[in-house]
Amino acid sequence: MNPDIKISASSYCPETRVLRVRGWASHQFDEFRLEAGDQVVRHVTRNLPRRDVLKQHPDLPAKRPGWLCDVRWPFGVAAPDSVRASIVTKDGVEASVKKPVGTIREDGQFGTEVLDFLERLNEGVEAANEPFEGGMFYLQTHNFSSRIAPTQVYRGKRESFFRAGHGRKNVLEIGFNGGHSAALLLLSNPGMKYLGIDLGEHSYAHRSAELMRQAFPGRFDVIFGDSREVAPWLRASHKGELFDMIHVDGGHTEGICRADIANTIDLGIRGASYVVDDTSDPILYDVAEDFVKLGRLAHATDREPANVLSHSVYELIG
Repeated sequence: MNPDIKISASSYCPETRVLRVRGWASHQFDEFRLEAGDQVVRHVTRNLPRRDVLKQHPDLPAKRPGWLCDVRWPFGVAAPDSVRASIVTKDGVEASVKKPVGTIREDGQFGTEVLDFLERLNEGVEAANEPFEGGMFYLQTHNFSSRIAPTQVYRGKRESFFRAGHGRKNVLEIGFNGGHSAALLLLSNPGMKYLGIDLGEHSYAHRSAELMRQAFPGRFDVIFGDSREVAPWLRASHKGELFDMIHVDGGHTEGICRADIANTIDLGIRGASYVVDDTSDPILYDVAEDFVKLGRLAHATDREPANVLSHSVYELIG
């Protein structure tokens, strides 16, 4: 049977310039390509992890492999009126389908200022040409594109993080990575200052840091190094300046997470927002809860389950 491919939905949002296309194929495929207008906007081959773009079921050939693509459309370029999706099977047989693009309205999670700045950060991440670790805006991938749209998987996590940072003035974050969460905080809080700590293993982190310094002079800085060494040095040299928001998103092992919390908890003022990432992992959740038992942290009043948000929001109380 020859392969078949369908586009079940295609839409474009003018507020966010996000083109979203989803569909399915009758066969497993080794290559996927999405064209919009006269541009190839996504091209994925078998030697890259399937999770990059394709929500396939490689171990269940009876299922129709599905896919979902979110692409940020270039500023100033007319929106496409149609898209074409193509696949190539392992036997080299190609199938493609074309579909008109409809228009939808955005529900306004973030304005274009945030999305446009994220796109500038993403250009540096893409230019680094190395695996991206992922975060609350974009999933881990070996095939990063500057035009990819924020993942909907962590939409609730972003909203919770935004609330935790609202109105805060001085933020410490372990795990700067590509700078996306830092950008959200600084763009949303004009009076905020930010200090990040990051291993700096990825060249894109240094690219992002340079862009952030230019965009937020006097408000942004990052220290590259091991948080287990930098945070104690910071505590010893900070000369009384404290933070009213701390975000722990460093190494995701029990030992590193415990050290990061222990080394930063005295750097926050009473009532500070204290966010611990990836507490959907029961090991990391238990580490954070140990500091609740010690009377150092309390659950924020708008707490949501960690398995929903993939992080926990606390208030620093002692």
